[in-house]
Amino acid sequence: MKSKKDIDTLFLSGKSVFVFPFKVYYRLIEQPTDNETVVFGVSVPKKIFKRAVDRNAIKRKVREIYRVRKQELKTTFQPDKRLAYHAGLY
Repeated sequence: MKSKKDIDTLFLSGKSVFVFPFKVYYRLIEQPTDNETVVFGVSVPKKIFKRAVDRNAIKRKVREIYRVRKQELKTTFQPDKRLAYHAGLY
């Protein structure tokens, strides 16, 4: 998830779930625009993790967890819908 427009839309019209330490924003899109079923992004706050090295390490670990469990997400949702979500560590 790289487009600022997509991220802004997700935060404005998406839903959120908080499961410590993550706050996950998600949105279901009716018609997929490409072959991807799930679009993923992650952010780590600078206010809590001051050093970029620490933030990057956390992001790498979260992305790896997502990579390993990606198939579970794809099978959970309907094939005609696309899930866009963003996980933030708070």
